[in-house]
Amino acid sequence: MSDPETLLQQAGQQARSGNGDGARRLLADLIALAGTPPQVLLGGAFEAYQLGDIGLAERALRRAIEIAPDFAAAHTNLGNILREQGRLDEAIAATEVACELAPREPMNFANLGSLFEENQRPDKAETAFREALARAPGEPGLLDALGRILIKLARPAEAMAALKAAIETAPGLASAHLNMGNLYQEAEQFGAAAKAYQTALDIEPNDISARGNLALVNFRQGNLEQAEAGFSHVTKMAPHDPVAFNNLTQVRYQRGELQAALAACDGALACDPGNRTALSNKVIVLNEIPDRAAVRYLQNIDAFVTAQYIATPAGYDSVAAFNDALFGEVEAEPDRFSERGQTGARQTRDIMLEPGPAVRAYAGVINGAVRDYIANLTPDPAHPFASTPPHAWRLEAWGTISREIPEGEDTHIHPTAWLSGVYYPRLPAAVRNDNDTGGFLEVGRAPNHIVQTQAPELKIVKPEMGLLVLFPSFVYHRILPFTSPLPRMSVAFDAVPI
Repeated sequence: MSDPETLLQQAGQQARSGNGDGARRLLADLIALAGTPPQVLLGGAFEAYQLGDIGLAERALRRAIEIAPDFAAAHTNLGNILREQGRLDEAIAATEVACELAPREPMNFANLGSLFEENQRPDKAETAFREALARAPGEPGLLDALGRILIKLARPAEAMAALKAAIETAPGLASAHLNMGNLYQEAEQFGAAAKAYQTALDIEPNDISARGNLALVNFRQGNLEQAEAGFSHVTKMAPHDPVAFNNLTQVRYQRGELQAALAACDGALACDPGNRTALSNKVIVLNEIPDRAAVRYLQNIDAFVTAQYIATPAGYDSVAAFNDALFGEVEAEPDRFSERGQTGARQTRDIMLEPGPAVRAYAGVINGAVRDYIANLTPDPAHPFASTPPHAWRLEAWGTISREIPEGEDTHIHPTAWLSGVYYPRLPAAVRNDNDTGGFLEVGRAPNHIVQTQAPELKIVKPEMGLLVLFPSFVYHRILPFTSPLPRMSVAFDAVPI
């Protein structure tokens, strides 16, 4: 048996000569060999990664950590490998260990910030990026990342300061100009946004995000011809990305080019057969054509929108007792940023991040309801929703507590999820009134900015305490206008495929 360094050298030679299987066998021997130094195992992990064998790379890194638990570089690279596999929670844990073992290394904190951002935790991402900047003050890539996070946290002045500092230090950093454009676009300063996106394109002509966002600015300014040209260009640059096709659909719809809009919908669905934005767009286009039969088949409100009263969760004497406990836990959650149309309401962050007993019981109820929904779904291989139920999912959930939404919520969809829903633990008398629909759930109406000359099919659901409503995530929905002196609480969820 060769010594570890020789095995690693031989594996590298086999890999470079095109004998991948031979290289893998040698690397497997290296991992199994007693007494292999951790640094050599790290090199073996690199060779395995170069071969495209992430599982073998992970084995090498875990063996290195088993031998030398304080080997920070192994934890760093394990975090990177786990992230590439989509195992974000494990990647975060590995990277946190790397930060503890190498507290002066800014890269570990930068990696941690990126992981938290990807895991939808911008608050924790901010902390990690600031820790990285404390170790590498003024580093433009970190300032850019911090600015991007501060945009997500709705702190535009701080985001502007971070991005300006990044650009002053590194004027050729295209991503900083892109993020600056995003900041201006969020503030509806479209001229400044267009200039920032164009600067990013001057630096990186193939930057798809900058080109797509420049087209979006033109669309929002009413420059439909330029917007269509821009989105069409992006579909050629990234023919397998549904985003540009979805934006192209909306431009063509607004120009009255309904058949061309329908073709763009189908382009998005060819990229991603269950794409929720494409499905919602297709319903709107078909309704306007009009093709009522196709709308009824695709949206199928009567079959796809369901409502049921929940059974009493384990550990509670009644649904009412569960509702009280759930209200208390959700009300105590920190806020996240409210959706448009909800200025009289507050929304919590994802309650699944640190669930209490009632929220854990809620998760059990929802997971069971999602399983039942899938089991009862009529099989239809041709339907882009019915044919794509997830085998596994994670729950994201949040509470909305409001006393008034005077103009109603703007309709919206949940594009990252497959199935969404809402549960009602606390309702004021004003919402339980049979004489009007204030505070009811409306399903099927397009967003306010989309003009419909053909009336859509709608479904109105009356909220009831203990009622759980489920619907496809591509179906537009909203809370109808209401005012009340007492709070209305709904606890919504998304089943996000994993």
